[in-house]
Amino acid sequence: MMAGNIEGDGVLALNHAPNNRSMCKGPKCKGEKLQKGAVRFELAVFGQRGRQTSWACADCVVSDMITEAAKTARGKCKQTGEQFKKGEVKLGFRGHTSTVQADGTYEHASPTWTKLAAGATLLPAVIAAGGKVNPVEIAGYADLDADSQGELEAALADVLAAPVGEISEPHPGPCRCKGCREAISKKRKSEDAVKKRKSGEMSMSQEPDSMELDLEAEEEKATIKKLRREVSIGMLPPPVLEHPPAFDGKRFDLISWNVDGIRATGRADGLRKLVEVYKPDLLCIQETKLQTQHEEEWMPLLAKQGYSGVFHSSEERKGYAGTALYIKDDASCQPVGPPSFGIGLPPGPHNYDGEGRTMTIEYPTFYVVNCYVPNSGMALDRLDDRVGRWDVSLRAYLKKLEAKKPVILTGDLNCAHLKQDNYGYFKAHVEKIPGCTTAERESFGKFFDAEFGFKDAFRELFGPVEHSYTYFSQKHQRLRPENRGLRLDYFICSANLFGEGRPERVHDVVHFQHNDPKICPLTLKDGAVLDKLPSDHVPVALQLALK
Repeated sequence: MMAGNIEGDGVLALNHAPNNRSMCKGPKCKGEKLQKGAVRFELAVFGQRGRQTSWACADCVVSDMITEAAKTARGKCKQTGEQFKKGEVKLGFRGHTSTVQADGTYEHASPTWTKLAAGATLLPAVIAAGGKVNPVEIAGYADLDADSQGELEAALADVLAAPVGEISEPHPGPCRCKGCREAISKKRKSEDAVKKRKSGEMSMSQEPDSMELDLEAEEEKATIKKLRREVSIGMLPPPVLEHPPAFDGKRFDLISWNVDGIRATGRADGLRKLVEVYKPDLLCIQETKLQTQHEEEWMPLLAKQGYSGVFHSSEERKGYAGTALYIKDDASCQPVGPPSFGIGLPPGPHNYDGEGRTMTIEYPTFYVVNCYVPNSGMALDRLDDRVGRWDVSLRAYLKKLEAKKPVILTGDLNCAHLKQDNYGYFKAHVEKIPGCTTAERESFGKFFDAEFGFKDAFRELFGPVEHSYTYFSQKHQRLRPENRGLRLDYFICSANLFGEGRPERVHDVVHFQHNDPKICPLTLKDGAVLDKLPSDHVPVALQLALK
């Protein structure tokens, strides 16, 4: 019995892997590469982006077979096109259209359903490829009535008694995904160039394939290709950083966290647990989203833990932006006076100083500036004002402070400065993402030029490491568990805070993990349990060695 292609919206076929590059997307293998010559199953789904193909080995296909009694008479068999009868047993294949979840399990997409007899024609080849089929082990078997179970067992018995046919050819015709379309277009251009050369319209030196290659551009393409391959298989491994031992002398511990609304679920409990475990001398918070009349309610939030709160809330827009400081009452290094607000921004289309975006606190030998930099907007409508007025004013303000003593700028600075700070820097639409545009990155880079002379503490200590991010978009739930994010939270420090022999010296910088084992699971007051830190940002910490 030959295993044939199932035509329709979903195409299930099988063939031999032509190389060692294809991966099994089934729930058992989870991205492991298939060896050249291995039998693989193809599931092609047609959607808005054209025909998209995934591969799975026989064991994964069998382990993710499912049976179900049709609930209605509306569905159709993807092989024969016949309509299912209500109550009829149907066979589904679902494994290689699954997506990985935060807990490591797979969420299955809608199966490709076939009539039992039609779908069973594939099973001899599955068995020949090493898979084993036992009706009792198929998902959904226990939910069928006795008659339906008997129908399934009889069909599979017929399959097991049938001769095994040859492995089918892959689905005919070119794939319509973006990569294949580009390959076809490139091939056509090359063929056109050959035709023109033969006809005398183009010389050999003009042919695209014979043009001189820019080595740097080729290396860039190779890097992008590597990143795309890493992104396609899911988890991006965070770097293994060699942190120095905790400084055992006098030190100043600083933690910064964009909480994305201090009144939101889990924030208060998360802040309490954070200071109980790590006991920072100063806790800087961004995006509190409080109104001025709510500040007194939240100032004593960490009083039992020994902290006093100071807030700077937005007066321009209610429940928007805002920053806060929680100062440790018995810290060995105490502030000189109360914090100051704003950076002296000149008049413009947006009153950022009125949005509660900056707080400056002075210590005996340094300043700390807690900052929530304005976002350029999803339509980039505030890009010019952010780069041309805010960034310029912030640098001038920091230089003014640095004339007196060293400065530490921390907070959500809303810019993925380097390629290593953006998991998807190679994507075509990156210029449309606020915080990732060339204008913002170039403006941000002026912090570190020879004229300004500040340093990115994380990069100064750990160099150009990849995949260490502090922000994860909540639009797609898979991004955080797969470590696909941006680095938006920083410690930008005066250059004289680095190097041995300094009175004050940056000793270490830490990016917290979203599931920090010292804090998570986090039990809330209402009894609910969070397996990860709340907010779309993670806290970052700096340890300053003092003499």
